[in-house]
Amino acid sequence: MVVLFILLIIVGCSCFSHGGY
Repeated sequence: MVVLFILLIIVGCSCFSHGGY
């Protein structure tokens, strides 16, 4: 699903901004 992919990208960006993975 495209929505799942977008959600994954948003979560990934959030983790990256917080200094996570």
